[in-house]
Amino acid sequence: MTKSKIYKELNNNEIRDICFDLYGFDTIIDSYKILKGGMFNTTYLIETNKATNPIVVRVAPINRHLLYDFEKDMMSAEPMLHDMLHTNNIPTAKIIKHVNKGKVIRREYIVSEYIYSIVMNDPSLESINLNYVYEEIGRITNRIHTIQNEKFGWKRKSGWGEYDTWYEFIISFVYETAERMKQYELFSNQVISDFKTIFQKNFNLLNEIKIPYMAHTDLWQGNILLKKDDGKYKVAGVIDLDRTIFGDKYWDLSSPWITNKSFYIGYNRGAKLSENQEKRCKLYRLLSQFFEVYVWLIEYDDNTRFEKEKIVAINLLNSLSIT
Repeated sequence: MTKSKIYKELNNNEIRDICFDLYGFDTIIDSYKILKGGMFNTTYLIETNKATNPIVVRVAPINRHLLYDFEKDMMSAEPMLHDMLHTNNIPTAKIIKHVNKGKVIRREYIVSEYIYSIVMNDPSLESINLNYVYEEIGRITNRIHTIQNEKFGWKRKSGWGEYDTWYEFIISFVYETAERMKQYELFSNQVISDFKTIFQKNFNLLNEIKIPYMAHTDLWQGNILLKKDDGKYKVAGVIDLDRTIFGDKYWDLSSPWITNKSFYIGYNRGAKLSENQEKRCKLYRLLSQFFEVYVWLIEYDDNTRFEKEKIVAINLLNSLSIT
């Protein structure tokens, strides 16, 4: 498994201290292992004598100076976000405990119940027709998009990252991205300037969004858990809510990874967006892509993937510059 600049495994004593804090000093750890796929949080599956079901422990990254501002405090928001999904009958993990940095170990972490399931991008599912699952994901996404908040942006206990208008949130994200691009010389000054200008020019378009609806913003097969029921797969949980925002719900429709024909059938809308909706989705895709460029090199230390994502970012920028 690729190790990034912000990923670090725990030692035996740290695993023990987490379990002692949760269950008591007489806890016996039967087994623990790292779950695959992590480069941001470090995630463990732990079995003890204290619970019938295993627990999942996700530990926050190291080298936090490399993180975006919203990434530094997003774990604390997850219990609130999970509660919102549960209230709206949307399957997700049950959060057991959130623990701040330094209280038990030197890093922040969150504990949730393990969902017996298979990740939707598991290789064993590649040959199976899952169109009916995509329809279910569409229906679930539609329900997510009915959840409202009073403010736009990131939802935090402290109120950090919340804005009165959608444009204010977007431009704040854009400016931080531009500063990071400049700091690490990821793009030329001209590209960075063009990137900012595109969003500034679309002030009115972005401010057409008046109600802050929930958007997951990271919907892809790796964040969908499935389980079999009467021989068919169904969604057992939507996970990784840490990038959730409140604003334009169609941000989720800007992702090419989950939005196929079956998804749109479940979502109960045609695949064709209005001209303004389509342009906003392109803007969200551009912002997400520039964010990915930063993440793959500065956080994950993967130069090969960085170069690929950079090409995609430039192409997206150029396509928006000429429209």
